[in-house]
Amino acid sequence: MTSTSTTPSASNRVADWLRFAAANWRSYGLPIALIVILIIGTIASRFFLVDTTQGGIEVRWGNILNILVQASVIGILAVGMTYVILTAGIDLSVGSVIALAGVAAATFGDFGAPVMVIVGILTGLAVGVTNGLLVTWGRVVPFIATLAMLTIARGLALTITGAAPVRITDEAYIAIGAGQLFGVIPYVVIIFALIAGIGWFGLSRTVFGRQVYAVGGNRVAARLSGIPVRRTEFAVYAISGLCAGIAAVLVSARTATAQPSAGAGNELDAIAAVVVGGVSLFGGRGSLVGTIYGVLILTAITNIFVLLNMSYDAQLIIKGAIILAAVMLQRRADLEE
Repeated sequence: MTSTSTTPSASNRVADWLRFAAANWRSYGLPIALIVILIIGTIASRFFLVDTTQGGIEVRWGNILNILVQASVIGILAVGMTYVILTAGIDLSVGSVIALAGVAAATFGDFGAPVMVIVGILTGLAVGVTNGLLVTWGRVVPFIATLAMLTIARGLALTITGAAPVRITDEAYIAIGAGQLFGVIPYVVIIFALIAGIGWFGLSRTVFGRQVYAVGGNRVAARLSGIPVRRTEFAVYAISGLCAGIAAVLVSARTATAQPSAGAGNELDAIAAVVVGGVSLFGGRGSLVGTIYGVLILTAITNIFVLLNMSYDAQLIIKGAIILAAVMLQRRADLEE
């Protein structure tokens, strides 16, 4: 009697690798990917860790700070988007909310920075509340409800401004977007870190966070368990709108203008960051830590493209491929589980 040994075929090895990558993507694949991207950026361009734009003086780690600043607005949007997507919803309105809330804040420019900030944030919250009401009590599909609000918010911003940018002159307000703590750490990065920290705590350390996961995992089971499904869904859209209002304040403060065209496409960037971060579009799976990694990964890649003078169309192709790969890994993990 003879024994034979079989060598795994190439297709089996590829399948095994895909299963391994999918199972471990959420745990350590994202930080490894970010480290690899940072190494590639350092090798590809000597300006990746240096910023020569500040008076011709090379500032060590200056470009890393630029990446963090660029990631802040999308990151704040992605925090709210994570809550929404974890319930198997979607919020397409956040980009337009940046325009509307920024315009609303600038309209109150004569009342001082505190009033402008409050108006901007409350405007975002109002849109989020409206989305929540449409989805929960209006029974409108999230995609349709937020798509309609995307159009309405953009139209309101254009109507209020007459399709012209509104200049902001309040120095205290502008300092929110352009200022730095101790002349080193930009305020926008600090605000992003605070929002991310609060968002992480809300999802991982509170009853509400567990309810968000439960609603996204199985709505029927959540309802039978006594979880207020409608109230939870309403709350996540309000949170998303609140985050969009905060992002609007930062955008208008950084540019010292309220642009009715601001935020165009930012909703797609936020969704992409959430997906790359491993949050399931079907709800109930993922974490805010993964979302933050997704934001940093996409921002770092975009920064490298800019440093290498890569054409915009090539950037879109590569970023699209990255998002598609992330979704495939995520889907594989969902099937394995």
